Amino acid sequence: MLNKLSKLFSRIFIILVAISIFTGISSTVKAEDTVVIVNGEKILKQDLDSNIKATMQRYSMLKLDKNQEDEMKIKILESMINEELMFQYSKEFIKEGEENAKKRIDENLKQFGDETKFIAELKKSNLTLDQYRQRLVRLFTIQGYENAKIMPNIKITDDDITAHYQKQKLEVKASHILCKVEPDASAEEKAKVLTKIKGIQEKLKSGESFEELAKQNSDCPSGKQGGDLGFFGRGKMVKPFEKAAFNMPKGGVSDIVETQFGYHIIKVTDIQDNKSLKPMEEAKEHLKAEILQVKRKEAIKELLKKLKDGAKIKRF
Repeated sequence: MLNKLSKLFSRIFIILVAISIFTGISSTVKAEDTVVIVNGEKILKQDLDSNIKATMQRYSMLKLDKNQEDEMKIKILESMINEELMFQYSKEFIKEGEENAKKRIDENLKQFGDETKFIAELKKSNLTLDQYRQRLVRLFTIQGYENAKIMPNIKITDDDITAHYQKQKLEVKASHILCKVEPDASAEEKAKVLTKIKGIQEKLKSGESFEELAKQNSDCPSGKQGGDLGFFGRGKMVKPFEKAAFNMPKGGVSDIVETQFGYHIIKVTDIQDNKSLKPMEEAKEHLKAEILQVKRKEAIKELLKKLKDGAKIKRF
C-alpha cells in the first residue's frame, strides 16, 4: 500500500494536468467560493471539489481511509497551486498552447465523427467545449515552457546511466510498523505519535515479535499481514523509507524513520537480485528515459520553489 500511495501522491500534479477540470472557468463566483488566490488568480472551492472527486474516482480501487483521503485533498490543492504558478510563468508560450489545443480538438472531432457526439461526451464530465479548450490551452502552454526551457538543459551521462542501473540490481522484501501522523497534526499530536512508536521500539528491543507488534499497532493496511510489503526495488517507496530499507542487511531492523505518512520501523526480511532487470546495454534507452523524467521532475520542483518564494499566495 505504501508504494502505491507514494506513486499516487507524486503523480497528483500530472493527473490534474490531464483531467478536464481547472481553476478559473466558473462564470459566477462569490468571495466565499475562493480557497486560494495565487498572484491575484483565484482557485475556487467548486474546482477543488471537482478535482478531488475526479481523483478519488480514478483511485477508488485503493480503498483509502479517511486519513489518507485528507492527505490526498491537501496534495491536490497544492498541485492546483503549482499548476497555476506554472501556467502564469509559462504565458510566453500561450500562442503555442492555443495552436496545440486547436489541433487536439480537431483530432477529437475527427475521432468522434461530429461535434454533437463530442460535446455529449464532454457533458458526461460536466464540461463544455469551451471549458475543455481552455483546459488544453493551459496544459499545452505549460508543456511548451517545459519543452523549450527545461528539457534542453537536461544532460544525461554514461555515469548517470550506470549509476541508475546499479541501483536497480537488487530488490528487498520488507515489513514495517507505521504510526501515522495526520497532515495537519500539531507539534503536540506529532510528539504523542513519536512517543507511541518509541514504546513499540522498546518492545522490539526486548524481544517481542515484529509481526505481532505490526498486527497490533500499525496504521498501514499491511499491518494485518504483520507489516509485510513484499519485494520492491528502488524508486517504489518514498525516499526516507527506501534509504533505510536498502541500507540494511537481511534481518535488520531500522531506527525510527520519518516520512510524509508518519513514523515507521522497518524490518528487511529478504534480499534478492532483480530478476526482471535486462542487461544494461539492452535497457539503455529505457534507463535514459527514466533518468530524463527524474531530472525533469527535479528541475520543475526547483522552479516551483522559486516561484512560490516570490509569489503572493493567500489561503482562505
